[in-house]
Amino acid sequence: MTPYELIQVYKEKKGIESDNAAAKELGLTRAAVSEVKRGGGLGPEYAWAIAEEIGMEPAEAIGICLVAKAERSGDAGKVAVWRLSLIHISEPTRPRL
Repeated sequence: MTPYELIQVYKEKKGIESDNAAAKELGLTRAAVSEVKRGGGLGPEYAWAIAEEIGMEPAEAIGICLVAKAERSGDAGKVAVWRLSLIHISEPTRPRL
């Protein structure tokens, strides 16, 4: 999943048809959503808000954004670290207390 796919799921859950309407609801500009659509970043506060609305663990949504940021940086080490972290966030191996 990508940051823009998070926005797409948000739009589906909320019954929003346009990126512009989603941007307004999230407190983003239309240009910011367009940037995310082209592979740009989504801040953790927005990822968190989207996660709460779509029923996703906020840490997972933030992890998705951090993987995308690492991929844009071209740093293979960071990509590997964030992907591994995302796996542990989305598929925990330890029982929760």
